[in-house]
Amino acid sequence: MRTPLITAIATATLLAAGSAHAQEINKTGTLILSADRVLGYSSSIVTSETTDVSGNSAKNTDTTNDFSVLFASPSAALIPVNVGGLGGIGGGAGGLGGLAVTVVSPFTLPRASIDFVVADGFTVGGSFGINAGGGSREFETATATRSTDKPSRLGFSFAPRAGYLAMFNEDVGIWPRAGFTFYLSRSTSSTTDGSFSTETVVTHSGSNVDLELPLVVTLSDFLFVHLGPVLDIPLSGSGKLKTTTSNGDSMENEFDAKIMNIGVAGGVGGNL
Repeated sequence: MRTPLITAIATATLLAAGSAHAQEINKTGTLILSADRVLGYSSSIVTSETTDVSGNSAKNTDTTNDFSVLFASPSAALIPVNVGGLGGIGGGAGGLGGLAVTVVSPFTLPRASIDFVVADGFTVGGSFGINAGGGSREFETATATRSTDKPSRLGFSFAPRAGYLAMFNEDVGIWPRAGFTFYLSRSTSSTTDGSFSTETVVTHSGSNVDLELPLVVTLSDFLFVHLGPVLDIPLSGSGKLKTTTSNGDSMENEFDAKIMNIGVAGGVGGNL
């Protein structure tokens, strides 16, 4: 999913720029297309709080470091969600105890972006990202077969922003930007053990303030690359875990999970 996104942005930029006249990248009226966060280093910090139906609470902080060039795997953090008390799961009440669900950080995934220079150097725009995937696992013995669907996930993020693109000369500049990211994800997994099965659905959403300070280097009249520090500060983050069994038992747990991201990110773009 990430590779076609990067390819599409690069292709659209090159095709459109092929007919564009040479111009300053920060000139009023310039349209900028880019693929952001396609490489770099990221440290995602997830702070979560959960409470089960018995009133037991838990707090957890999980840090994941990730370095990638083009083909990054999502930075993920495991959040402990207590779902004990489901009859028939794991041998009765409390059998699942410390089950952990996986929340994927949207801040290390590539984004397709569009910005417009509304006045000399001042830009407004935004970006969006999509994350999807899944898989399965099967364990077989002489007496039994156990199959598990790995989480089938689908996530979206949208990030409006504003900035100021200041060019020091024709080739080098800096582009401080600030905005917000709003994200939503859903994952579904199932396990079958003989005639007994369980299905788990996890939803997670949140918002962050985004601060970016990339250095911009132009490669031609219409093509540039950028690299710089990023800071994504959490405003909100929450989710819900629902587990259902084949014998009709079900349980829901809500949890708070905020994601902070600190790192260095780069990308490529073109101006029209």
